[in-house]
Amino acid sequence: MEKLVLIDGNSLINRAFYAMPPLSTKEGVPTNAVYGFMNMFFKMLGDVKPTYVCVAFDLKAPTFRHKLFSDYKGTRKPMPDDLRPQIPLLKEVLSLMGIKTMEKEGFEADDIIGTIAKSTSVKTYIFTGDKDSFQLVDEETEVYFTKRGITNVEVYTLDNFKEKTSLSPSQIIDLKSLMGDSSDNIPGVSGVGEKTAINLLQSYTDLDGVYANLDQIKGKLKEKLESGKDTAYLSKTLATIDVNSPIDFDLEKMKTPQVFPLSVKKKFIELEFKSLASKGVFDEQEIENDQKALKEEKAYTVEKVSSLLTLSEIFDNSPVAFYMGKEEIHLSNGKKDYSIKFRATLLDDGFALTEILSYLLPLFTGKSTLIVYNKKDLRHFLKTSANVNLTANTEDISIMKYLADFSGGTETLEEVIESYGENLSTPALALYNIYN
Repeated sequence: MEKLVLIDGNSLINRAFYAMPPLSTKEGVPTNAVYGFMNMFFKMLGDVKPTYVCVAFDLKAPTFRHKLFSDYKGTRKPMPDDLRPQIPLLKEVLSLMGIKTMEKEGFEADDIIGTIAKSTSVKTYIFTGDKDSFQLVDEETEVYFTKRGITNVEVYTLDNFKEKTSLSPSQIIDLKSLMGDSSDNIPGVSGVGEKTAINLLQSYTDLDGVYANLDQIKGKLKEKLESGKDTAYLSKTLATIDVNSPIDFDLEKMKTPQVFPLSVKKKFIELEFKSLASKGVFDEQEIENDQKALKEEKAYTVEKVSSLLTLSEIFDNSPVAFYMGKEEIHLSNGKKDYSIKFRATLLDDGFALTEILSYLLPLFTGKSTLIVYNKKDLRHFLKTSANVNLTANTEDISIMKYLADFSGGTETLEEVIESYGENLSTPALALYNIYN
């Protein structure tokens, strides 16, 4: 079955901003709202598995509702300074991902969502933190309402709607017509609250029914309704989502990508979204091609060590970077990356580990500065493998990274190399460059 997900971008990034703790890159760019939104987005992809997806945004320009009522949304606080730059940042990330976004001057995201939802026959899921979208629920449309934060989601369907709200979806418009909406500064009828409004709609169906039966309503409530009739009908217009807004859309342009391009992974790394960058949702072939291009661009190749005697040329009192892999050791003096392969049997290429360590003894105990990642592990390895004490002046990149650029969690050397845009195929040279 085909599925369409429509997301109220402004609503959910606002929810994410207040749900997430403050986050920013090392350059000071605020990112918590975008990070929270992306976590919600990937969870949605996993849960719903949509065929199509579109994110709708509000624009700053006045809408047709402001022209009807100048104080529409007039009580809203200004957007926080740390949230404002994250709106264009989110749009940039979505564009890199190939996710369709839509906005229309004079109309709100709700109008765009409503128009698309009512113009298609595809099963539709609306993700929002705004109850206005409740009026769009029908046989083909469900609303996923973020009650608190971005993970606590309540689903509204035609089957459960009355049980959850005591009303039908269309009555949500009439509810706001009577009780108003403080978040949008929709006036409603002064003195009529939610409970009273629900009772009226259960008795008389809609706003027209209430006023057609005004003679059956007694006392102060009748007086309030009589004096508030004009604002009630104004409020109904303000609260009604325009499902015929003048937008052009093509479902095929909303197709959900199967994988995301490498540019998205690089953007996540730039924004320091470690967990998102490590997701297996990126084009592996493009990543492989990029690594190859990076290797060629840097014009560095691994020089295979065929004789351990050649190692002496890198012990020139300059810093030496050291990387221990599962099958080989890499060394670099900042000019080349040397690879020394371990020999498992006498018939294999390479050298015995004890032989390699004996040749490298001047490096571990001499005057050269040794650059490593996780000095503690290296010290333990040398002691247990060759009874060698690490006495050389040793710079530990893992500690330097923690002090200068803490990411919020433990990082592998491979993740650090990748985050600095270095080449994984020349790890010792990458360590040397990162050290500098």
